[in-house]
Amino acid sequence: MKTMKNKILPLLTVILIATCSQSFSQINLGGGLVYGSEIENIGINIHGEYFFNDQWSGEAGFVYFFPKNIVGDLDLKWFEINTNAHYYFDVDNIEPYALGGINIAIVSSDFVNPFTGERSSVSNTEVGLNIGGGVNFDIGSAVKPFGELRYVLGEADQLVLGGGIRFALN
Repeated sequence: MKTMKNKILPLLTVILIATCSQSFSQINLGGGLVYGSEIENIGINIHGEYFFNDQWSGEAGFVYFFPKNIVGDLDLKWFEINTNAHYYFDVDNIEPYALGGINIAIVSSDFVNPFTGERSSVSNTEVGLNIGGGVNFDIGSAVKPFGELRYVLGEADQLVLGGGIRFALN
């Protein structure tokens, strides 16, 4: 448990500093649907994005994949915490970006022990690297549809395809 606190505490500190900063240029909040190739299921993504300037932003987000029944009473649950840096390219009417960052995947399984009949669970936390890219579609309002593709390199590696909307807060 101590190692999990050591991983999440720096993330929460960065989010707090970015949120409390008075010198920001833009903050976006967003959400949407994702598909993970390893869990082979869809999930919900929520995230916040802080722009340092016109080309660079930092993002912190959470992905909840819907639980998946593997076989019998064996259920797989998968959560992700992501921190990414985005580099935006200068293109009119669309905002393509490259991304790189850190992924923390929490994978757990609930099952009924066939010998004792008792309900049990196991879990594992893995850290990986995100690489990928995406695009925001500028439709002339504070709401921007987006699409994103990223690959997680690590023990819990998977391709994640997502899309949704982002809202500019200022």
